[in-house]
Amino acid sequence: MPWKTWAPTYANLTDASGSVTARYIAAGELIACDYTLPPGSDTVIGTSPTITTPVTANAAHTVVKNAVGQAMFDDVGTETLRGAVRLQSTTTFAPVVFIVSGTHIRESDPSGTVPFTWGNGDAFSFLAVYQGA
Repeated sequence: MPWKTWAPTYANLTDASGSVTARYIAAGELIACDYTLPPGSDTVIGTSPTITTPVTANAAHTVVKNAVGQAMFDDVGTETLRGAVRLQSTTTFAPVVFIVSGTHIRESDPSGTVPFTWGNGDAFSFLAVYQGA
């Protein structure tokens, strides 16, 4: 079964790179997604961005905003930070980044300066698996 592309739409994120990779594969109700955004010089990442899903999710997974995948935030040449991607609703993903707060690791919403100040060459990506509606 071949991968299909999807054209995500955004809230609190303006993609000016023109080189997003957004693809998914469906096997019955099982949906697997592969997404990469390499921000360009005109890309704007606001507070708590969301990305539309390629296929509507089963509502049971949005009740506690289940993490459905692993996210990576790549500050080119500096570090790669980990996070998760959650189902914010049946039609939107919400990425979160893991940060240290005291002696605990917690989630934080990404923004233009979290987990770092975004620049050319940096990237955000995630792999997610969830149940379709």
